[in-house]
Amino acid sequence: MKIKSLTIVGILIIAFAAMAAPVMAASTGSDYSVITGNPTLYVSIALAGGTHEITLTPGTTTPYAGATLTVSNNGPCVISALDTMTDEHAGAKTADTGGYMVNYSTVSGTYATPATQLNSKMKLTGTVGTTAFTESDINTLSASAQPLFTSTGVNTAGVLTPSFEQAVANTDKIVPANYIYRIPITFSIAVT
Repeated sequence: MKIKSLTIVGILIIAFAAMAAPVMAASTGSDYSVITGNPTLYVSIALAGGTHEITLTPGTTTPYAGATLTVSNNGPCVISALDTMTDEHAGAKTADTGGYMVNYSTVSGTYATPATQLNSKMKLTGTVGTTAFTESDINTLSASAQPLFTSTGVNTAGVLTPSFEQAVANTDKIVPANYIYRIPITFSIAVT
């Protein structure tokens, strides 16, 4: 009986070895994985400063560079500016006033109707604080987005300074008490 058991065990060992050998022999070459990828385009913009008051002197052009944009991007992008025409705090300007500073009531917190506007549209120029951007002047701001800064490369936390310029004519009207001239400007960033 012992011989039969040993014979059966021996046959089973040989059978298992024969079954295992072809599986192990079937492996050829190296076993590895290839992982590929590419980061998605990333752009970020943050505006420091909110409401800015500038002195409007007749017969002069008043520049103001009190706002800064901090930008991060890992690919080509463009930063544009536009007269938003709608102010989240003051409602909408009248349709024909795109690019103009118009009278705003400091009492009601709304734009006046009918609107009184300065004779000239606002102009924007820019100062580039990083070599990753180039600057384009916006000679007349409008209700359509216009490029102000363009980047073709990578930039991390670059600082850009938009400079607002408002020409004031001797014929520009003084608004009544409790009114000021105001314009809402939006900066946006887009991948190009």
